[in-house]
Amino acid sequence: MSEKIYKMKVKLGQNEIELEGDKVWIEEKLSEFKTLLVTHKATPPSHIKSEPVSGPDTSVPLEMTKTLAQFYREKGEPKLHRDKVLIFSYWLKKVEGMSSYNLTDINKCYSDLRITKPKNINDTMNKIPAKYMEIAPNKDDKKAWVISDEGEKYVESMG
Repeated sequence: MSEKIYKMKVKLGQNEIELEGDKVWIEEKLSEFKTLLVTHKATPPSHIKSEPVSGPDTSVPLEMTKTLAQFYREKGEPKLHRDKVLIFSYWLKKVEGMSSYNLTDINKCYSDLRITKPKNINDTMNKIPAKYMEIAPNKDDKKAWVISDEGEKYVESMG
């Protein structure tokens, strides 16, 4: 009987690694990646916890096992751009570890998923209720936002 092969893609901010192999090798390389991040002051966000992903004996961070596309599908692929932006905001904060994001970041999420962007993204951002999204200090000299606790709860209830 052959050894089970695992695939994993891990992205933390600008840092990314893609692994394929048996469980022991994957765990070893993931550990090396984490050590490398810490050594270079690129500490993974503190919200990342190890949880079982596929079977009782695997323990890799849950957030690291999903792509934005998978997360978006889990949330029901909403029709409203407001909901799409909130999903992206949640992802950027919780998984990418961004403390704030601007239109460039939101547009990148649309592009990564290859879905149609709103005709006026500024208008979409401005129409999101303040209880879900807060204005943050500028990022890269552009207006920035951060999802609120209420916004996080809203996204977590989707799907």
